Amino acid sequence: MKPSAAQWRKILIAAQLLMVSGCSGITTTSPPLTFASFPRAPSSQVSSGPPSGPPARVVMVSWYGPGFVGRKTSSGEPYSSYRLTAASTTLPLGSIVHLTNVDNGRSVDVRINDCGPHVRGRSLDVSQRAAQKLRIKHKGVGRVKITNIRTPSNAGESCHI
Repeated sequence: MKPSAAQWRKILIAAQLLMVSGCSGITTTSPPLTFASFPRAPSSQVSSGPPSGPPARVVMVSWYGPGFVGRKTSSGEPYSSYRLTAASTTLPLGSIVHLTNVDNGRSVDVRINDCGPHVRGRSLDVSQRAAQKLRIKHKGVGRVKITNIRTPSNAGESCHI
């Protein structure tokens, strides 16, 4: 007997949930990423150079995709898997973060527009497009180095999950 369309939908949703949660056992030994550990640009400017404070941090990231498309993010905009965005538990909404995959050197700038991830040991959830640029989409998770944060004067509050 063939599954009905409703059964296929349930199977696909279950598969997506398993894919997203499948790597939840991965942990990182670096301390949690906090905005206070990075230099802050003066409120009237956006810094564009490398940070002059603490060294770059390596954190664990994952990506979120199809199941969230169109849902409202913490910034109020609908989530799009095609934008270069990310969710953070500690960085202010509106911040721009430069990420470099430590395994392959691929890098991307993303804008923090949501709160998350909601998985222990991860510091950021990036959009599907950002995951593709970092080449972590197939693996689901990856270690990235954060080397620059630009915070516009109109940046929102941190999520502090």
